[in-house]
Amino acid sequence: MESLAELWRRLLFLLRRRQFDRDLAEEMRFHLDMKSRESGMNAARRQFGNAALLQEDCRDAWGWRTLERTLQDVRYALRTLRKAPGFTAVVIVTLALGIGVNTAIFSLVDRLLLRPLPFPESDRLATIFFYSDAWRLTYNSLSYPDFVFYRDHNQVMSGLSAYTDLKVNVRFGNDDEAVPSQMVSANYFDVLQVPPILGRSFRPEEDLVPGRDAVAMLGADLWKRRFGGDPSVLGRQVMVNGHKFTVIGIVPATFAGLQIDESKPELWTPIMSYPAILANGTAWDLQHARGDEWLSATGRLKPGIGQRQASAQFAQLTEQLKVIYRAEKLDNSKSRGLTLPANGTRFPPESQNTVTRFLVMLMAVVGLVLLIACANVASLLLARGVKRYREIGVRVALGAGRARLAQQLMSEGLLLSMAGGAAASAVTLLV
Repeated sequence: MESLAELWRRLLFLLRRRQFDRDLAEEMRFHLDMKSRESGMNAARRQFGNAALLQEDCRDAWGWRTLERTLQDVRYALRTLRKAPGFTAVVIVTLALGIGVNTAIFSLVDRLLLRPLPFPESDRLATIFFYSDAWRLTYNSLSYPDFVFYRDHNQVMSGLSAYTDLKVNVRFGNDDEAVPSQMVSANYFDVLQVPPILGRSFRPEEDLVPGRDAVAMLGADLWKRRFGGDPSVLGRQVMVNGHKFTVIGIVPATFAGLQIDESKPELWTPIMSYPAILANGTAWDLQHARGDEWLSATGRLKPGIGQRQASAQFAQLTEQLKVIYRAEKLDNSKSRGLTLPANGTRFPPESQNTVTRFLVMLMAVVGLVLLIACANVASLLLARGVKRYREIGVRVALGAGRARLAQQLMSEGLLLSMAGGAAASAVTLLV
């Protein structure tokens, strides 16, 4: 109980510091007057001692000396930095650029190399890639008939889904908005194991006949922005590219798709909705056009199936597709099929080492930029310290110890660092 009472007393002292100083000064004057009446003013002053030192001793007994000194240092540092706006601005901008650029680049490296994909068991997700002998490049696009062939004939995946990214025009009342969207196969969310937070996902029969089933799923952000998070949105119709689509489900706001170079999708429709979604879609037969490669395919490997085994089977399936292409007299420059378990990356095997080396080199470069920024700030602080030599000398002459001076200078450095870090947050958003 005594410790709690002591704590409460010290807290009251901090909250009522000015009142305490006034009461203390008044009490000391009272005692000094009493002494002066007995033995005269000069004798009373000699007996009473140094009033300023007595006040400091009383403050130490009632408050937290370390905390008070820290607050004094912070206030003094703010006044000092305010008097040197040019120096303060240069240091803050230097730190902001160095820290902000490093943070932005590390966020990119973390997203591409370090952090796994935000899906359950993402290490078993695999994307189909192809290598073209004629074009000498790796790509991941395929036609809808090829996707169906790989989906129905492989024995290494529990599910294979297809998707493509595009922007659509969605009308909300009299207001139109360009919305990033995806056309996906019916099993897309099942393969990624991303259940809707409201409603349901697409059914297999809704992705069989072109233009028959006009259903759509909305992202949670779009749902809240346009419908205020109203659960009764299920069953309503929205106009997508001038066609009516019925809302059947809401996708979690954390879902950002699989592409790294596209905007976060906010609306999903089945692949077979392409006649309504794509311009001149009714004139195209993408369901049977083997030569039109416009989809990407990602699947989930069965337990116990590794990358080599999956790649070998897809290479066999690719060879079988070549026979079909030759029979239909179509050009096919694919040489082999590949699967790549995600493990936090979306790059094909041929590009993985190149991308890794580039990002590591980029981190080294921006790290050097941060080192140069810190060296520049240190030089500025040293130059400012030399300029303040007379001020520091006066404070030493008045009795300030080295520890006290170091604490004051550290307070200024801490304030500059905090301001630079805050400014770096804005730089990170801009980079």
